[in-house]
Amino acid sequence: MWVQRVPGGGIYGLAFAPDGRTLYVADRSCTFTAWDPVTRTGRPLFRLTGRDRTGIHGIAPAAGGRYLVVKGYPNVLAWDLVAGAEADRLHPPSPHDAYPLPGADGRVLYRSEDRRSLFVWEPESGTAGVAFAGPFPDAIRVYDLSPDARTVAVVGDFSSVVKLFDVAARTVAVRFAAGYSFVWDLRFAPDGRTLAVSSGRQVDLWDVSPPARRRTGPVEIDNRHGPATFAFHPTAPVFAALNREKVLTLFSAGTGAPLRSLDFALGRSVTCVCFAPDGLTCAVGGSNKQFAVFDVDL
Repeated sequence: MWVQRVPGGGIYGLAFAPDGRTLYVADRSCTFTAWDPVTRTGRPLFRLTGRDRTGIHGIAPAAGGRYLVVKGYPNVLAWDLVAGAEADRLHPPSPHDAYPLPGADGRVLYRSEDRRSLFVWEPESGTAGVAFAGPFPDAIRVYDLSPDARTVAVVGDFSSVVKLFDVAARTVAVRFAAGYSFVWDLRFAPDGRTLAVSSGRQVDLWDVSPPARRRTGPVEIDNRHGPATFAFHPTAPVFAALNREKVLTLFSAGTGAPLRSLDFALGRSVTCVCFAPDGLTCAVGGSNKQFAVFDVDL
């Protein structure tokens, strides 16, 4: 296990490069660093200044690792990792809801101003506002995109019904009642057939191959800090989340049983977690200026 302290404050974002050779870290001072998990050495990338320092909601690689997308407030920024400079920025209505499309596609998904459509932003060309999915009948409160980018799972305002839209056909392919009065988060598993539906204090795993059926749950977790503290393993039926004691735990996606709890003393709260693309390691960030990288023994 490797525990690393950073000078800039709590960890606000973690993301592995698609090849797994680099771990990108964003801290509270809005400083971004690239770490080599083998040599355990870091190199500074950039630091946000001015209004861009208002807040960071997460980071994610895009375009096969060409860009690092920063879900900041009030802007979403695409940093060109090859050129070492900002490529473009966007000011969407909900910056924390910006999601890079999978693979080498350099586009970033975000909600429209009325929250009834999903648009795409292309940092390379600087274009935005191109329709991807929608318009939907209800304003989108939470959503997630399947790994193959063919299906969007959404929950509308004042609703607990999960709807899966076929992007190409622009129709509802599956719908089901989540069983919660309030749906906090949606997350597709890498297999594209499993959807995690969370109330913030519990999570259920649904098989969304028609007809949808609850496969696992409810599992008691603490996901009130949002998507950053929940992650599916890339290949194994396992997910990482905080248990009710706010300790990072690996859970079985098949039974919901806790497999391993890991208390790294990362401060008052765990702030983010992510798996390496090969699934052999996991990184977790905390509020006390430290992140940890550990081997995933399954």
